[in-house]
Amino acid sequence: MLPRLLVGWLGLLLFMLPVLSACQSAQQGKTKLNSTGSPLEISDTNPNNPLGNTYRTYEADVNVMRTAISRHYPNVKVETIRLNGARADIHLRAPASMADARRRVLQDEVARVMAVEAPRYETTVTISSP
Repeated sequence: MLPRLLVGWLGLLLFMLPVLSACQSAQQGKTKLNSTGSPLEISDTNPNNPLGNTYRTYEADVNVMRTAISRHYPNVKVETIRLNGARADIHLRAPASMADARRRVLQDEVARVMAVEAPRYETTVTISSP
């Protein structure tokens, strides 16, 4: 009698196991997507991945910065742009006629433009006049 009862319980357990596992929450198994539609809030845009189409070297980043500054501020000359890891030090030369107050405002504006054009860098802007 005992083996027959044991086989019966084992058969019931094997029958109920798939039924119980199928009754899980509907949310389980759904991956949360971010605004770009990629799973787990991971973007497929990686500027450090040489196989990706967004890969940029330091030289390309400097060119992007120079172009952005000359496009937004044509009267300002780019003296140097130094990149060191995630830091970008930008030295600009303003016209002699530019007031000190305007130069300070310009420093903040250039830093904001760089935050949009080259967001992976923490930018420090220095503006001098001739």
